[in-house]
Amino acid sequence: MNTHKLSFAIIGLGRVGTALYQILVNKGHQISGLFDSNPAQTNNIAPISTNTISNHLSDLAATDIIIISVPDDNVKQVVADLEKIFRQKKLSNYIYHTSGALSSDIFNPVRKYNVYCASLHPVQTFSGDATDFHKLENIFFDMEGEKQAIKKAKEFVKTFNSDIITIEKKLKPVYHLACTMASNYLNTLLFCVLDILKFMNLSEKESLEILKPLLSTTLQNILENGVDKTLTGPISRGDVGTVEKHLAILNDKFTPYSQLYKELGKIGLKYNSVLKNVSTSDMESLRTLLKDKDFKHDE
Repeated sequence: MNTHKLSFAIIGLGRVGTALYQILVNKGHQISGLFDSNPAQTNNIAPISTNTISNHLSDLAATDIIIISVPDDNVKQVVADLEKIFRQKKLSNYIYHTSGALSSDIFNPVRKYNVYCASLHPVQTFSGDATDFHKLENIFFDMEGEKQAIKKAKEFVKTFNSDIITIEKKLKPVYHLACTMASNYLNTLLFCVLDILKFMNLSEKESLEILKPLLSTTLQNILENGVDKTLTGPISRGDVGTVEKHLAILNDKFTPYSQLYKELGKIGLKYNSVLKNVSTSDMESLRTLLKDKDFKHDE
């Protein structure tokens, strides 16, 4: 099936903006301009681009689609700058931003120019390497905004073999919170794990090599069977003695992580599989160790 190729201007050449630029070119779309207020960013992309590259939005020419991919705190100013340009000439019919936290309301200043706007947030994480653009393939983009903008986004997102999920504007911060915990906070949890393994004189590289099969299998099991059915370890078995030993080590050598261990353990106590398999006496002992005062165990 032939898909109509579109022209794009990308504002913001950080990890997401650069990845979008590369995949759009890879899929045969046209780039009408690349913009970033930071000369270092435009200098980085210059060697791999033959397109218009500028530090000034005044150089922006007419294009099918404008994508803003700057830090959240800068989106409002970019929209204000675009509004000034739109007073003189209409640059595009569609504008998107890639923020996970901001809604499409931030585009209100330019909507009076009959521009269709939406948020277009890739549910993905980027490392900044040269192959990042492949991470935009076979993923979901969460969207909210005007239906015309969502319909247009489906056209080009489909060329990535990706799809979109539409969410209510009021629920966008909730969705972004969940994505942040799934990615960023998983990263920080592993930081704690690696910090503990330093006590065994293991480097980060060595620790990750050892943990890789465990991490990969755990995630695969969760993706295939869900979280409840795949929980293992001392909480799932009601192994009070092991939890006591863990807490003793944490309180002695890794005090900052003791409360984290307890809070995560308390969540584990609420799993249906744990409620079914752990005896009342062991559950009460675990609750006492984890100081889970509000939890009730129903048999």
